[in-house]
Amino acid sequence: MSVLVPLVLFAHLLGVAALSGAITLEIVATARIRRATSTSQIRAAVAALTPASALFRISSMQLIGTGIVLMRLVGWDWRAPWLIAAYVLVFAIALIGPLVNRPRLLALGKAAEESTASIVDGECDARRRDPLLRCGSTFAIVATVALIALMAIKPVFSVAVAIALVPFLLAVIAAVADIPWGMFAARQAG
Repeated sequence: MSVLVPLVLFAHLLGVAALSGAITLEIVATARIRRATSTSQIRAAVAALTPASALFRISSMQLIGTGIVLMRLVGWDWRAPWLIAAYVLVFAIALIGPLVNRPRLLALGKAAEESTASIVDGECDARRRDPLLRCGSTFAIVATVALIALMAIKPVFSVAVAIALVPFLLAVIAAVADIPWGMFAARQAG
């Protein structure tokens, strides 16, 4: 085993810690958004997500880079089931953040900025309760935990697939739980 392995592993674990920090910031900010009673609270929570976004990008690149180096140094096969599951989750996180979460959070921040009401009004409330925003945030959080599990356990194919599917499933459940189902009944009745 190379002398570099402990150093690269340390750098990799720092990336895990940074990613965990970014997720913690996202959890706190999204909880603050959901509980906000004023538009100024929404603006502050959305602004707090800016460092989380940067930390996500930096830590993700660090994890990918050090992961590739570790793979080469240790001799892991890049086709190992746990690595393939990890690739899928990393790329899904990389897509969902900028394509799902970011536009919705920017729109929410803009709506809160433009709102003349000091309390959370209809548009801000609707934007913060967007099921896709809940879906994207839930996915990022659970997928990161799943990535850590994959790296720690290095499971066989069936377990790797199950671990990789959990974030997708929980994200859909979170989104469905946030849909105001009564609106469909009101549309059909009206």
